[in-house]
Amino acid sequence: MNDKPTYQELEQRIRDLEQNLAQKQGSREDSRRSEQYLKAILDNTNLPIYLKDVDYRYILINREFARLAQVTSEQIRGRDDFAVFPEPVARLFRDQDEEVKRRNSLVEFKESIFLADGEHIFLTAKFPVHDTAGRIYAIGGVCTDITTQQRAEDTLRESEERYRSFIENFHGIAYRGDIATFTPVYFLGAVAEITGYKTEEFLAGRPRWDQIVHPADLPLLLADKNIQHTPDYIFQREYRIIHKGGEVRWIFERGKVLGDAQGRPEWLEGSLFDISDRKIMEKALRESEKKYRTLVQTATLGIVISDLEGRIILDNPAHHRILGHTEGEIVGRYVWDFIEDPAKRTDLQQYYHSIIAEQPRPEAYYCASRTASGRQIQLQVDWNYIRDSEGRVEGLCSIVSDITARVRAEQALKDSEEKLKSIIDSCPEGIHLYTLDSEGRLIFTGANSSANAILGLDCAQFTGMTIEEAFPELSETEIPERYREVCLTGTPWQTDHVSYEDRQIRGTFALNAFRTGPDRMAVFFQDVTVRERMEQELLKIQKLESIGILAGGIAHDFNNLLTAILGNISMAKLFAQADQTKALDRLTDAENASLRARDLTQQLLTFAKGGAPVKSTADLGKIIRDSASFMLSGSNSRCETLLPDDLWPVEIDPGQISQVIQNVVKNSDQAMPEGGTIIILAANALVDKGSGLPLQPGTYVSLSIADQGVGIPKKHLTRIFDPYFSTKQEGNGLGLAASHSIIKNHNGLIFAESEHGSGATFHIYLPASKDKPVSKGLPRKRPQSSGEHILIMDDDDDVLQVAANMLNLMGYRTAIAHDGAQAIAMYKQAMKSEHPFHCLLLDLTIPGGMGGRETVKQLLALDPKVKAIVSSGYANDPIMANYAAFGFRGVVSKPYDMEDLGKVFRNLFN
Repeated sequence: MNDKPTYQELEQRIRDLEQNLAQKQGSREDSRRSEQYLKAILDNTNLPIYLKDVDYRYILINREFARLAQVTSEQIRGRDDFAVFPEPVARLFRDQDEEVKRRNSLVEFKESIFLADGEHIFLTAKFPVHDTAGRIYAIGGVCTDITTQQRAEDTLRESEERYRSFIENFHGIAYRGDIATFTPVYFLGAVAEITGYKTEEFLAGRPRWDQIVHPADLPLLLADKNIQHTPDYIFQREYRIIHKGGEVRWIFERGKVLGDAQGRPEWLEGSLFDISDRKIMEKALRESEKKYRTLVQTATLGIVISDLEGRIILDNPAHHRILGHTEGEIVGRYVWDFIEDPAKRTDLQQYYHSIIAEQPRPEAYYCASRTASGRQIQLQVDWNYIRDSEGRVEGLCSIVSDITARVRAEQALKDSEEKLKSIIDSCPEGIHLYTLDSEGRLIFTGANSSANAILGLDCAQFTGMTIEEAFPELSETEIPERYREVCLTGTPWQTDHVSYEDRQIRGTFALNAFRTGPDRMAVFFQDVTVRERMEQELLKIQKLESIGILAGGIAHDFNNLLTAILGNISMAKLFAQADQTKALDRLTDAENASLRARDLTQQLLTFAKGGAPVKSTADLGKIIRDSASFMLSGSNSRCETLLPDDLWPVEIDPGQISQVIQNVVKNSDQAMPEGGTIIILAANALVDKGSGLPLQPGTYVSLSIADQGVGIPKKHLTRIFDPYFSTKQEGNGLGLAASHSIIKNHNGLIFAESEHGSGATFHIYLPASKDKPVSKGLPRKRPQSSGEHILIMDDDDDVLQVAANMLNLMGYRTAIAHDGAQAIAMYKQAMKSEHPFHCLLLDLTIPGGMGGRETVKQLLALDPKVKAIVSSGYANDPIMANYAAFGFRGVVSKPYDMEDLGKVFRNLFN
């Protein structure tokens, strides 16, 4: 750029041109030539040049300016920068022009302009142009493109900056030194920090580098002959130096041998680093590794190092001992290779990879393995991550414990606890467990199932409570203190009578407390109230059984008497003339009274033994009226019966159902001490599956007995049919229980509805019968027979006599026997004669002799075609209800009359 005119020269040329133009204004030719001359000068320079007027409009530009701005002189002349350039560039040029005008002198500006080929940096000289009077009438500018120069300067500056930054942050020493003298020609970096000496001291050779090398290490440096003889030899070494302060420092040196023009080694060039801290760390690491290895080798637990794939890299002797394998048999195999069960082996493999993936998992893994000798062992494996410097998992460290003994002990303890729990739970006595804490409080810890049953609640709700919190009523007694003494001294304590009552528990208990371990105790208890009640109930049952036996015997003997009475009355009615109305009426009244007496004996038998019903088709309406009337005789209450005319007959044991009605009516009467009305309603009922009643679908007769009494509380409503449950002081709790049993044996249903204070209603359902009931009336003629021969066996002579008389009147031939042995002997003898017996009427019970059951059994063995009818005053005996199963052909209950007896024989022979 030496051929370029200076700004001053350009300004002078412009002034000369102006003067020349002024001198030659008169000559147009001179003026034109001057313009051409000026234009030629401007257009042939490679610097962009322009001239603006005082209003900043372009007057002229040269060719280089037009090229760079991509405009022509015609396009730009008379326009300002805002019409040519983008607004930010135009604003920059305007500010510069104004500053030139303000300063009225030449001003240089550095500008960064983006042209078509990219960014350019210009150094622009802008100057004012004055007229002859010294006024500014124009502003000129000459631009020099310094882009290349600027970039070179920037590159050099950045390089110098990087070098300076490198040196400032370089923690070592960069050097070049003479091989022979150890004297550096440059020594840069942390010289003072590493050696304690200044750079200038080394450059002056005071000291030389070999003079600060540790005497013990200097021979090592001098021994490397390659440094003296091999150009381009690259080396690295570690040695010690003596710091100016006297301490020893470790140095790491990396360098290269440089040769002279003839290729002989002349210089060393490289870098030095202080590695003292690293050496200290390495020493500490070696010591740590030694301790770690000692710890691993002497650990009693197995330690295993494995990689990401699960291969074992390292294990310790304890692990060898656990598995019974040598190190060579373990290292290199997978951690799951020593699991015997294939399914468990796969599970461990999946578990291992889940750990590597850092997924959530249990803290420990439990599995079974087998040693080299074949012994099965139980293992617990705890895992820890091994991470690299960036925190990535690169393996696992496993702690392996042989827990075989512990597992066996735990299983033995579990089995023992299960046995103990089983013993405790099966113990019929209630058991409460307590622990005495450090503050002397008795803490409830558990109970058995018997305790829950005795107290009627779940004792688990008291767990963790003090004894005073669990059982507040004991706070005012000596029991908590007694229990503490048991825990502290171990001396058992017991008592036979502790009364307790709160909102949950009520009763009297016997307690037996003893210590089960340090600060632990158990309390065995029984509900004495229940035991006493059970003893009382047992005594009551025994008394009732005794009464029942007596009642049964009375009923049996009474039925024998009634048989004689009814038989004779029925025969008397037969002998009476039809016109003897009064006599017949009296006989009928006597017969009805005897039948009611029979019902009483039936109740006695039901009370004595219960028993299966002896069913027959009956008119329920008559039984209702007779039973209610009989029970309310002499009572303040009265009975209203609502019975439809088309009421279906029922298949029942009339005596038992009469007893049920009497029991319920009696219960209703007792519920109204001042008297009242008892309403009995009967109706036909069809029961289907949708009725909601627990009955088989079919036809039934429903019976409702309602009173106006005090009603039954809800809490008692579900218990009124329980044996011995009664709310009356004089009650024995048997009436409704017996009624429920009777109705159940009839395949029926009985239940009660009541609101306390609003009376009670008992509902009874009995199966209806398709047959019509047989009503007894006045026999108009004697029953006729074909003269069959009948053997009668009974222990009562009156029964034998009346039965024989009634059968004789019917045309039968009879013979009598007093027991089974006599009857069998007579039957055998008759079989050999011309007059065998066609049928036998056998009493079921013969005191001191063979009864009807054994008799018919032997007769069937003698003659399989034998025909026998069973009779008994014990109408509730199971044989009476199921006589055919025992070999009998018919049944007649005592007491019976002539019609009952005739009917059973006619059915047999016809």
